[in-house]
Amino acid sequence: MWVPLFTACAGALSIQAEMVRRKSILVEETPNALREITLARGRRLNAVDAPMLEALFESLRHPAVLLSSLDSRAFCAGGDVRALTSEVVDFLWREAQTLARLEEREVSIAISSGVTMGFGAGLFVASRERVVTEGTVFAMPECRIGLCPDAGSLSFLRRLPRPIGLWVALTGARLTASDCLGLGLATRFVRRNSDDYAALREELRYAPLDELEVVLSRRCGVPPRDLASPLCSSEAVLAALERVAEAEDAAGVLANVEVERHRASTLVGSVSWQTRERAEAVFEVLDAGRDAMRASCPLALETTFAALSTLDANDPGRARLAEIVINANLATRPHFAHRVASLLGGGGGENSAISPPPPPLEEDDVKPRALALVARAQRALDALDSGMTTTDIKRTYLTSSSSSSSSS
Repeated sequence: MWVPLFTACAGALSIQAEMVRRKSILVEETPNALREITLARGRRLNAVDAPMLEALFESLRHPAVLLSSLDSRAFCAGGDVRALTSEVVDFLWREAQTLARLEEREVSIAISSGVTMGFGAGLFVASRERVVTEGTVFAMPECRIGLCPDAGSLSFLRRLPRPIGLWVALTGARLTASDCLGLGLATRFVRRNSDDYAALREELRYAPLDELEVVLSRRCGVPPRDLASPLCSSEAVLAALERVAEAEDAAGVLANVEVERHRASTLVGSVSWQTRERAEAVFEVLDAGRDAMRASCPLALETTFAALSTLDANDPGRARLAEIVINANLATRPHFAHRVASLLGGGGGENSAISPPPPPLEEDDVKPRALALVARAQRALDALDSGMTTTDIKRTYLTSSSSSSSSS
């Protein structure tokens, strides 16, 4: 309906969509005045480095935007953690400003295919309409590299049922398209390899902006049942996670996981097929989570647990400020650089050698340091409430000298 109409108008008025490459993004002005921003750093799964972040920030000045990826493997794998080896505060701050600008757009649609993690998850959730496909993989794996989940996750994970939000934050558990819809992280589903997907992309370019919801409703549908993961579809798993989440800290979460694994192990050999199947689902989720937590940074885990449990950060903007205060500190620790180098092939460059790991914190020191970091983040939020300017907050809470007291 809209395509022929707007095609005719475009010819009459000589309207032409202009494709411009801005570093690692493509920006196109569509015939209906929607700005289509396509992430195009596929070699890095659209992990955002500083130049790409700046280009994205500038592109989001337009009041109506559509975000998607050129590569079906990933919407955005997050911030390029190599960018955090220098200018940590500036990079984290610009990430937060970019997400805040996206939230302010009158029209914003994000289409997620493939990996949607970290900052990419934040970009997705900050959009008003959030479309997932069968290939969507949503996760917040920051604890693995020694950081607290960021990009507003202290707000949007808190809106999930606590057992699931806590589990996703601590373990980096991966959510499917069906999971995201059920949890409210996504608003729509469409199969990428379908006529509806192709029609959706085309009609979003031509439909009047006030009728985009009609397009989305017509072209999007319900995900198939087999896309739901046990994390969100199994009553037995949810019951186990509820008991796991009764812990008082991250170490307690791990201890509770062992208790629940033992409980499930007694049922795996049950003669009842249904009981055995439920127990195996519990085992699958708990084993993956336990392995992820054991491979993660203890300080990041305890800090994340405390932040989700105690911070006054339900608002996305407040959450992002708290996350910056926490991660600006965590990113200066030698453990962060070592984890980045070990997991991603060298923090100082692709061919750089991986140094021996720094000595771990004493077990008794982890929780006090985590609580101190979260308390510092809360003081920054209190300062914001009292009218302190963002410049003064950055100077007071985010300089290397002010954060070194709780660094190790």
